[in-house]
Amino acid sequence: MSKPATDLTVPTVINVGTVAYAPSKCLGGLQTIAVLDSPLQPGGILNEVDVYFQGGNTLGVTVYLFGQNPTNSVIQDGTLITIAAADVSKLALPPFTLTPSVPQGVTFSAASQPLAKSITNRDNAPATNIYAAIVANSSITPAGTADLILGLSVLRDGY
Repeated sequence: MSKPATDLTVPTVINVGTVAYAPSKCLGGLQTIAVLDSPLQPGGILNEVDVYFQGGNTLGVTVYLFGQNPTNSVIQDGTLITIAAADVSKLALPPFTLTPSVPQGVTFSAASQPLAKSITNRDNAPATNIYAAIVANSSITPAGTADLILGLSVLRDGY
């Protein structure tokens, strides 16, 4: 019997420092997010990417998503992001910028990017992971260590 495709949204709280992150510095380092259904069917359709700042940051960030662990790159909290040439082909899609805004009546900020992009885990031993990095576009000071949340919404392949 086959398993139907399922829709899943995974919010990930990214542990960040409470010091200023200069432009091009990585917020929280590389994140490993288990969002795909099964190592037997490690793929799906990425529907949406969301960024939330609980403290209301409204400065832009660049989001990098990888289908394979970018082991040759420097993606660590508070350091300049360096994507090695050997890891460019591991990107699941081109990096994109999100600029959060504060909705009326609340204190958090949010931004989203609707997509319809096929993604898959391409690690040597297939897994359910997608790898993510968020980079400051200008100087950002998080309001707390749990200030930043990344949401990935995926329609996971059935089998």
